[in-house]
Amino acid sequence: MATAEPTFMNSSGYIFSKIDAIYLPVARMQLLKVQREEHPTLTGTILIAEEGANIRLSGTPLQVSSFKSLIDETLFPNSTTSIANYKDVPSSSSAPSLPRFLVKIKNHLIKFPVPMGSSPVASHINSSEMKDLLSQGATLLDTRNDYEYKLGKFKGAKTIDDLKTFQELPSKMKDITFPSAPTQKHNHIIMYCTGGIRCEKAQYMDFPPNTSLYQLDGGVLKYFEENPDGELWDGGLFVFDERKCVNPRGEIVPVDCCFKCRFPVERNPAQAEKGAKTCQECGYDDFYNTRGEKRRRSTGKKRTHAQTETVSDNPT
Repeated sequence: MATAEPTFMNSSGYIFSKIDAIYLPVARMQLLKVQREEHPTLTGTILIAEEGANIRLSGTPLQVSSFKSLIDETLFPNSTTSIANYKDVPSSSSAPSLPRFLVKIKNHLIKFPVPMGSSPVASHINSSEMKDLLSQGATLLDTRNDYEYKLGKFKGAKTIDDLKTFQELPSKMKDITFPSAPTQKHNHIIMYCTGGIRCEKAQYMDFPPNTSLYQLDGGVLKYFEENPDGELWDGGLFVFDERKCVNPRGEIVPVDCCFKCRFPVERNPAQAEKGAKTCQECGYDDFYNTRGEKRRRSTGKKRTHAQTETVSDNPT
């Protein structure tokens, strides 16, 4: 029997462009109204802020295309800015990758203690350019959290130990030593994240003198789109939707998450039965919740691991 073709398009992207704060509630209500009346089966998470928009959509190709045009008209009606040119990474799946449709007004698209500058610091490069720079001794810097890079990362990439949230990155960067390429005057550092938005803010951190800074355009998702063989990648990629983890071909990699802290680990195919396993991250003694406990509602305390940024990084 032939395998069913994917019928859903997953579009993720972001754009940094000024939106008047007074207009944000109006835009939110308009987007919700049109989705409810014209595209009720379209799912997505749209974050809007004065600094721009962070967009994830999942639906038929026609739904996604139509709604992207609507977002353009709604958020930037009198501007030359167009999300037709925003950093969008599409992928396909056999089911929606998001459970519902949400539009949220935020203070920032993604929180970070270092303010954004008026002009970019890092040069955007594609996967071929990245490969060339790596052959010349460049260093890859993974700006993602520990629960993400433990599932998979670029081979040889430098990771930040015990990085629980993106906001901790600047303080932990102070302990990182970057190797210098002996044949070059500048130290070449290539940042990457899931889809690019974290690197847009991380580029304004303090880097060593004489650093030539680069950002992998479109992040790991764009690399996967261009390189389904995943030559430079090792493991799976944590994605912030229902799929949880995918490989370079876009196939779902089964993972399980701790009942208490939600820390993800790749599922062991040889494990025939889920027992009372202890979480390697938080030490909780019933990883799979074999006791059938109910999850407690949030009490306003700091969320951990995969809970922390489930909607803060739209990978594009």
